[in-house]
Amino acid sequence: MIDDQTSKPPAERRARHRRGSVSAKLVLGAAAAALVVLVVYPLFWLVLGSLGGTDKFTFSNYLRVVSDPGLYDALINTLLIATGACVISLVTGVPIAWLISRTNIPGKGLLRMLTSVSFMIPGFLSALAYVMLMAPNNGWLNRLVVSVTGAEKGPFNIYSLPGITMVTSFGVMAYVVMLTSAALDSVDSGVEQSARILGASRWKILMGITLPLVTPALLASALLVFVQSLALFGSHAILGLPVQIYTLPTRIYSLFAFPPDYGAATALSMMLVLLTVGCLYLQRWVLARRSYITTGGKAGVHETHDLGRLKWPAVIGCHAFFALAVYFPVGVLLLTSLMTAQGSGLTLDNFTFDNYFAVLFESSLTRRAAINSLIVAGSAATLGVLLGALIAYINFRLKPRGAKVLDYLATIPLGLPGIVLAVGLVLAWIRLPVAVYGTLAILLIAYLTRYIPLGVRSADSALRQIDPSLEEAGRISGGSWLRSMAEITLPLMKGGLVAGWSLIFVQAIGELAVAIMLFTVGTETIAVAIYQRSEEGHFEEVAALSMLVLIATALILGLTRRLTRASVTRF
Repeated sequence: MIDDQTSKPPAERRARHRRGSVSAKLVLGAAAAALVVLVVYPLFWLVLGSLGGTDKFTFSNYLRVVSDPGLYDALINTLLIATGACVISLVTGVPIAWLISRTNIPGKGLLRMLTSVSFMIPGFLSALAYVMLMAPNNGWLNRLVVSVTGAEKGPFNIYSLPGITMVTSFGVMAYVVMLTSAALDSVDSGVEQSARILGASRWKILMGITLPLVTPALLASALLVFVQSLALFGSHAILGLPVQIYTLPTRIYSLFAFPPDYGAATALSMMLVLLTVGCLYLQRWVLARRSYITTGGKAGVHETHDLGRLKWPAVIGCHAFFALAVYFPVGVLLLTSLMTAQGSGLTLDNFTFDNYFAVLFESSLTRRAAINSLIVAGSAATLGVLLGALIAYINFRLKPRGAKVLDYLATIPLGLPGIVLAVGLVLAWIRLPVAVYGTLAILLIAYLTRYIPLGVRSADSALRQIDPSLEEAGRISGGSWLRSMAEITLPLMKGGLVAGWSLIFVQAIGELAVAIMLFTVGTETIAVAIYQRSEEGHFEEVAALSMLVLIATALILGLTRRLTRASVTRF
């Protein structure tokens, strides 16, 4: 039988092909235009603002920043925190990843879940929990030590560089575990088995073969940890600003105090961008100097090491770390949320649900912030996965000229600290005659820009599992490119898109660095409300609001896992 499509006259087939090509070009143009507006436009104004704006070209802003003695302290503090968090994450994350991937340690599923939970807890919530635990005067642990030992004061002080570094590492260690365990699961096992046959010990195989083979994953995770630690704002602000420990993000934030110094803020932002770009270049330079490819083995097939007597000490060690990263912060927030007064101790008279009632029904700020967060995060997640699906499809299926540029533009926000992106958006949108700055629209633009990479990566992951012949069959049957995309490709990508939507939504709900720079009265978000109420000392209500955020996050991730049968963190 002759195919209906091939039986059409040549002129009609050429016309249909032209219409499909025009549709694809229109989609490519729309995606490119969206990325130019979202990414290039604020970056252009960030660079221009650092060089004096539109009036004159000058390096005076950079000279002012460099000559500021406070800059060096902020830079050194930032590097110390990022380096310390990187070391802590590697020292704890690599063993946990190896135990999960290569041993018979009990409770692997629980350890993977705890890794995802630590990744999803916003850094500023962990910081708030540790303020309640380790504040110098009234922290729970300090009061416990004083009551037991009779000392004048407790030994812990979370308002310090070590305290900031510790809390920072809790939120970024998950990168090391996820990337390293994925690499260990897929590494060629033939070389390891050959070494074992030749008599090499397990320790020698681990240090001489296994870890070197996963060096790319270790470097990638170390880079992510370092860059994310450089860019964090919430934990740096909550734990550093009260004692005047400045980092680059908090220093930029302080420059927007009245009267704002836009020139110095943009110059300092560009220095933070250059520091991030330098990290990316260093990683590429190191990886380019040698090959990490193995051949001849069965990737993904490996033996499971029996821990023997070390099994339960390994379990205790893993959960000891997660006690600090997950159990303690969540437990402290839960207990505090159920107290009438934090300083009155754990008694029945101090037990109440009034804090939840207050934040849900009595506080106009928290109600308004919750509605704003749901609107902005939901809209950003929806637009983010749709735009991400278009960009991923263009890169992976259409592959037109310039697709690499499109993919690069969509990746740039990964290397932009939230505080830097916010500065660029302020400069870009405040000068337009259209009222954007000071509305929820600027927050939507900011969240969409910041989380485009998540939408692209989740869509790309889903698209790679779809056979292109299904779309070709739709086209051969007479469907247009847009119709094939809408009726075949997008429905088959549903699982990946749902996971991407959930990941963007959860990250947007907890975003503080961008929101704290762009909100005005009436456009507060949940993260801003928590930060403001904590500054006012309302820790009981802050804890209740934080628990509601964590519960909502857990429900969303649980629903996503049920719908997609996969953890969103794998995207």
